[in-house]
Amino acid sequence: MKFTIKWEMHGYFVELRRMIGNPEHSGHPRPLNPTELPVPTRLLSKEALNDVKLVTETHTSCKMARNFIYKKIGHFVDSAKIAWLQTKSDNPKKKDDIHNMLGMFKSSNEVRFTSLSDVPIDQYCYVDPHEKSTDAADTVTMSLSKDENNNITQEDIRTKKSLAEIDVLAKKERIARKLKKKDELFISIAWTVMPLFRFFLLCPEVIWCDVTSHSNNKGFSLFTFSCRTSLDRQALFLWIWIPNEQRFSFRWVFQHAIPILIPACHRNRVKFIMKDGDTQQRNEIIGALKNVFPNAVEGGCGYHIVHQSWTREAPGVTCVRTSSQAVFLAIKHKIMKWCYSWMKPGYVESEVEYAISKYLLLQFICSASVLSALEGKTHLVVHILRWLKGYVLPWDTLYLFYLRKNVRHYLTTHGSAHEGTNFGLKNHSAPMQPTMSMSTSAKTLNLQADLKAAELKKIAHDDFVNTNKHWSDKPTSKFTTTFGEGLLKSVYDRSGLYRSRRVGLREFQVDFIGENEIEEDINVSDAELFAQTPLPLFGRIRNVKVTDDGNLICDCCRFQHSGYFCEHVVSVSTKISWYMHLAFKKSTPIHIQQMYHRLACQDFSGPHLVLDLPDPEVWPIESFIPHLPAVERLKNYVDSDVSEMNNFFEASFSQSFEPDNDVTDVDDEVFLVMSEMLKGSITSNSEDKFAESLNDASVPESVAAKTKTRDIFAETLGDPYH
Repeated sequence: MKFTIKWEMHGYFVELRRMIGNPEHSGHPRPLNPTELPVPTRLLSKEALNDVKLVTETHTSCKMARNFIYKKIGHFVDSAKIAWLQTKSDNPKKKDDIHNMLGMFKSSNEVRFTSLSDVPIDQYCYVDPHEKSTDAADTVTMSLSKDENNNITQEDIRTKKSLAEIDVLAKKERIARKLKKKDELFISIAWTVMPLFRFFLLCPEVIWCDVTSHSNNKGFSLFTFSCRTSLDRQALFLWIWIPNEQRFSFRWVFQHAIPILIPACHRNRVKFIMKDGDTQQRNEIIGALKNVFPNAVEGGCGYHIVHQSWTREAPGVTCVRTSSQAVFLAIKHKIMKWCYSWMKPGYVESEVEYAISKYLLLQFICSASVLSALEGKTHLVVHILRWLKGYVLPWDTLYLFYLRKNVRHYLTTHGSAHEGTNFGLKNHSAPMQPTMSMSTSAKTLNLQADLKAAELKKIAHDDFVNTNKHWSDKPTSKFTTTFGEGLLKSVYDRSGLYRSRRVGLREFQVDFIGENEIEEDINVSDAELFAQTPLPLFGRIRNVKVTDDGNLICDCCRFQHSGYFCEHVVSVSTKISWYMHLAFKKSTPIHIQQMYHRLACQDFSGPHLVLDLPDPEVWPIESFIPHLPAVERLKNYVDSDVSEMNNFFEASFSQSFEPDNDVTDVDDEVFLVMSEMLKGSITSNSEDKFAESLNDASVPESVAAKTKTRDIFAETLGDPYH
């Protein structure tokens, strides 16, 4: 074997390209092309090293940096070496990634935070010297916070009665982990990024909160808060790592972290808090409503209450034969949509209307059409009734629209918008990953926040500069965002479907004169969603009043729950809106920020009428039309269809039922009697509507495809139900 030894500026090396092996051996592998060999990082140019650093700092992944370098210089660099380069560039003086994260937060001018740790008492600056000398207090559970002026403060949480329990739990955790006195026990941290937090200050009326897992390699859960901006974009504004989902974690969040990071003047503007079904989280939210968010009410996620509970507690599609599964899914979707209609405006807007809709839904479940579709299996009907009474109706105070139509909640009925935001954290171009360290994950989240803030600023800037909305000729078009003007234009376009009558000096009645009865006071998308569900529809006459100070108030409460006027008010007058995206911006002068803040905090009862009311001789006063009872206002049912409603609710349906207990034969007997009572009260008119609804049912294409696949297997392997 022959080889050549050569030398270059980096040292000696063996040349194997020529005179290698026996030339008569043709089975040896050919020598590799040098361009295909991994390049040592020490041979990369400064420009290439800088490119690697910039790409990895975007937190897209080391593999993305590897691909970028390969495309730019044509050489392959292993992603492990790129990760090593990134680690080498970090500050080596920090002890671990949690210290790196805290150091990053302290040095950033855009981050405000508060952390919770159990540390050696020597690190607490405000400790009593007498206490410091005792053996009983080797460590102290304290909070470390940084405000908007970059001032760092410490606070002993034992001074707060509601948080004193955390100190005891921290001491127990130290014993369980066998930590030394000099060791620090990190518990939790909450932080905000100011460029994105400003959008919460603009739109704080409704906030969402939820916990997501797999956010770091230390097992901490990420508790996030988001708001909906006037640009129709969901934006996270608060990130919190909590050690678990026990009640003490949420107590620290709501009783300590939020009061520190969100000023009271902005917390007082929060009107509605949407959360999922976590019991521990809800208990602390209820407590926070007393002093942290005193003007807010809680809401329950309709998706979790209806859909998720059906998945857990209601019968599944496999309870019927393959040939009946499509219609079973149609029944399931109609029942769910019926429940969702209670969360929307225009369907049930009073206690009596809710009772009528609920009674007709129970009749639909117990109808002959549904029983036939369920292959005559009465126990499935009983199972559905048990689900509805045990897992949906007990939570109706958290989702009924008519109970919160006077609360500014922007028709929020579920937490899907926030769930999608949490999902986006892990499916971003710079994603948060479960293998990331705490510091790397925090950097990633902050980068995502900066990108989101830049996107929102760009949208707001475009709306601010491009004021000519050619698709709208309304006077508000130059002063509103594109999304806001779209809402107002839809109101203007529909105002022609209503007729107003003056019935007093300051009172008006507005009724619907359109041909399509479904569209009355109902969102068009909602009408399409519920079109094939036999929901009860009610006719209404709206009352519009003009207060002494000139504000118009409509009993549909559109202005109260959504913040903009309704078609009924447009039929009487109009109002010009304001543009507020300069508020809470550092470059905006303080006196202008204060003006915007006063404007945002003013609680108007309705749009202001800028013109004087005409004299009765100009606009005559007509006779007042009395409001009819809900039963007489039914548009697609008759009063005889619900004549037995009061007797049913006073008798069978009033019996208590605890869903958490084991189901007994007595419980089944109760629901069986209930179903027989409902079945006997169904009129022929209602039965015809139920049957027509099932005949017109449209199954989603994805469901139909699955059913078709099952049919193919059934034909090949045989149907197990036969």
